Amino acid sequence: RDLHSFPTRRCSDLAKSPDFVLRYDVPDEDFRLQAAVHRDPGHQAYVVVRLPAPASSAPVVGPRDVTLVLDRSGSMSGAPIEAARRAAIGVIARLPENDRVNVIAFDDGVESLFDSPRRVGDVRQRARTFVEGIRDGGGTDIARALEEALRTQKTDDRPDVLLFLTDGQSDTRAALTPAQKAGKSVRLYSVGIGNGVDRPLLSRLARDHRGRFTFIADEANLEREVAQLYDSISAPVLTDLELKVEGARVSGVYPTTLPDLFRGDEIRFAARLDPEPGKNSGKIVVTARQGKETRRLETELVWSDASASWIGRSWAEQRVDALLEHVALEGETDELKGEVVELALAYDLVT
Repeated sequence: RDLHSFPTRRCSDLAKSPDFVLRYDVPDEDFRLQAAVHRDPGHQAYVVVRLPAPASSAPVVGPRDVTLVLDRSGSMSGAPIEAARRAAIGVIARLPENDRVNVIAFDDGVESLFDSPRRVGDVRQRARTFVEGIRDGGGTDIARALEEALRTQKTDDRPDVLLFLTDGQSDTRAALTPAQKAGKSVRLYSVGIGNGVDRPLLSRLARDHRGRFTFIADEANLEREVAQLYDSISAPVLTDLELKVEGARVSGVYPTTLPDLFRGDEIRFAARLDPEPGKNSGKIVVTARQGKETRRLETELVWSDASASWIGRSWAEQRVDALLEHVALEGETDELKGEVVELALAYDLVT
């Protein structure tokens, strides 16, 4: 519509201008799976699926347990620890009265404000005072901090949200071990500060627990980024998402664990499919919790659909990312390196 006000200029000319901005709206529909499939004759199929959440979606609002885990190691001294304190205080100020909160500070030791999260309305000022008193100290032991955070969670029907802020690196295997014992109710959101942070480890911890990893290069942006992160994760609309495929064997799903879906956000994942013999079509099914109800979302797939090869490339990009993360955490092998190189050459990827 706006382009009609420029009848003498072509769109390609407008696009060359640094001042040209094209805005468009999409229908604000209810949850709807959207899938694109590609299959070369005689080969497996690839599918990319997206599930957007309309901005008008009603969030699943209920009381939660929120535990803030703050790195106070020596490398956090100065501006980083000050920014982390402000970010944590901002989150505490946003928590509803009936949520429960706890704060854990760690370096090569761990200090917890409470033995378990307490009702925010009763302890908000105590939590703020504790955060204000955090001072930088020794090394970085992410494993001990995770063990303490998980130990202090209560066993009930409330979601357990861990917000983990660190700028350092730690023993990978030691950190992953306690995380593997976490309950299904745990949602872990990791925030890495600065270029020295262990991105593969924090990414793995978040993804395996239906959370997300946020990298912040400059501590000056920490307070704003953490506030935005909390505002988004405070409004889940679908939780506990699970994927099924009818009519095909599914493998190589990325991300390997589907995160919760938040208002105004979307989930996108890619998978490799091996269609059942004699079948030309199948179905993608996603089940999820919306409050206390279970929702079933589905979309039809036709294996012979003509589509662009970008679908296979999208899957390959995510597969390569997963392989490189595994190399960073577990070490390189000839098999892993060979698959990365093979995919890179096949799909023109730089790795």
